[in-house]
Amino acid sequence: MTATNEEKILQLLEVMQADISGMKADIAQLKASQEELKASQEEMKETLSEHTVVLNAILEWADECREADRFPLPKIM
Repeated sequence: MTATNEEKILQLLEVMQADISGMKADIAQLKASQEELKASQEEMKETLSEHTVVLNAILEWADECREADRFPLPKIM
């Protein structure tokens, strides 16, 4: 028994709907992963900002130490 055109169309529609369902699941997973990446990126930005503050403080301290060498302290007898 051969399938009619309508039956063939319905079979194709079923296959296409299954494919679309799979694509929707993949898209949802990609969106969730993207949100995780955004959150991780924000954490990295915060950490970078904190490290920048610390590094700048160390550089300022190093400049002060370098200048202290230029002005020797008086000797105490």
